[in-house]
Amino acid sequence: MKKKTIILTLTENCNLNCVYCYETNKSDKRISLDLAKDKVIEHMKNASGVDEIEIDLFGGEPFMEFDIMRKLCAEIRLVNVNLPYVIFVNTNGTLAHGQIQEWLKRNKYVRLGLSLDGSPTTHNFNRSNSYNLIDFAFFLENYPTQPVKMTINNNTLANLAADIIHIHDLGFKISASFALGIDWEDVKYSKILIRELKILSDYYLDNPHIIPCTLFSTNFLLLYLTNKPKWCGTHTYMVSIDVDGNEYPCQSFQPNTTGNKEANLPLFPELDDWSDPECGDCLINNICSSCYGFNFMQFGDILTQDKTMCALKKVVALACSYYTGCLIERGKLDLTPQDMAKTIKAVNDIQDAYSKTMEDL
Repeated sequence: MKKKTIILTLTENCNLNCVYCYETNKSDKRISLDLAKDKVIEHMKNASGVDEIEIDLFGGEPFMEFDIMRKLCAEIRLVNVNLPYVIFVNTNGTLAHGQIQEWLKRNKYVRLGLSLDGSPTTHNFNRSNSYNLIDFAFFLENYPTQPVKMTINNNTLANLAADIIHIHDLGFKISASFALGIDWEDVKYSKILIRELKILSDYYLDNPHIIPCTLFSTNFLLLYLTNKPKWCGTHTYMVSIDVDGNEYPCQSFQPNTTGNKEANLPLFPELDDWSDPECGDCLINNICSSCYGFNFMQFGDILTQDKTMCALKKVVALACSYYTGCLIERGKLDLTPQDMAKTIKAVNDIQDAYSKTMEDL
């Protein structure tokens, strides 16, 4: 399905100061209700060639502007569009109490995505001592299928397996990703990650009723495509609107991220292959995620990836291939014969390419 994503920044302010936050240019600026309404409704009415619409209310911390949020949502409900849509709020969870909870319970069309990094120790280190400010029961009761967003930071990497298991024990699914803008090149991070992902692989194999975090959800069928597909909907099926009403390909191009209000936006050419030119011969090129906004901010080019993360991504591919291979051996992977053959080849190729190297670290 094709989805139009409208990302609206309600405020550049936040009540936390997370250690890895990429929005390094916070301010007290907020969008006006009229501007927010006009922009969102314009894009909703002009959405074409898509099957659904997602409206992401973003920040900073969007619940710092709860009054604008609830009035905007009421206006959106009046819009006559012939497409299904959902309003999604990215939140640190600390303000979702009292009247905000009551409003959310009455307005089930608004969904929340919670950021949670693990155990109290890890989460508090990363996210401004905010663990005890979150009502986990509320999120589990009202958004039981929504994964929490876990950001993996270098300072807490050694606790990765325990942190992920802690989140699962709370009852959540997990979408996990590595913090961007950090130098991950030191070999010690790869060594730690190998250990932690082996623990997690065995944990998931021993607990098949638990849906693995996204580190173990690689689609190996992409591995042998001739060209690398575009990784996300930025610029095509996505638009991000800042507090002044300016539009960007996604939120990572906004000034509160880049710090440069005068920066020229990049061109998004029509490409058959979205590879970094330096990565074309890499075995896992097609399954290697890329953030075009961070590429542009760091290197001035949307395709140039951060090579300090290469070793980490190979470790993840190796761990995922090990886990997938074990599922195949146990008859727990339901694929067509053709897709099974491709998956087995991918598992074997990745194991052959990286297992000895990782053992030697």
